[in-house]
Amino acid sequence: MSDRRPAIYFKATAHRVVGPHASIAIRQDSLITVPEANLAVVLGSAGSVMAFTVCNDVTARDIARSGPEFLGQAKTYLGSCALGPCLVTPDEIEDPGALQMRCSIIRSGEAIFSEAAGLACPERSIERLVGWLCRNNPVPPGTVLSTGTGIPVPDSMALSDGDQVDIEVQRIGRLSNPVRKT
Repeated sequence: MSDRRPAIYFKATAHRVVGPHASIAIRQDSLITVPEANLAVVLGSAGSVMAFTVCNDVTARDIARSGPEFLGQAKTYLGSCALGPCLVTPDEIEDPGALQMRCSIIRSGEAIFSEAAGLACPERSIERLVGWLCRNNPVPPGTVLSTGTGIPVPDSMALSDGDQVDIEVQRIGRLSNPVRKT
């Protein structure tokens, strides 16, 4: 395992997370909120991988940029995370790093942003992230670990009330959520 520490932070408790077709949120005090497309890993006991799903790690980027002490406010609020559309077991996906992902923002019926990327990234490998998360930190079964995004959304494509975000991961499916300003 590399000694370079990856960014791992607490994202949300279950009541802050929404499923497919439920609204994700823009904080009322944010002008630049963006989706972050992620592969999510559902952990079992001792950090074993139980399943994969899609994650939208919604981030109030302008708040995050205010300083590291504001990361919690930028990342953890009602509607700041979406998971779904289903769980896929590890025996169904031989190599998660070989999968492709796409993130799209739809506004007034038109895609204003749509980018794809592969999930292969040694710095964000599942084994490495799970190893760091579980280092001196027992995590309960059912913990969801998001692996990070390879699709940066430009500030100019910040979410607006009424948008729709679609994140699709090959062999898992499409997570689709409308956007609302709180």
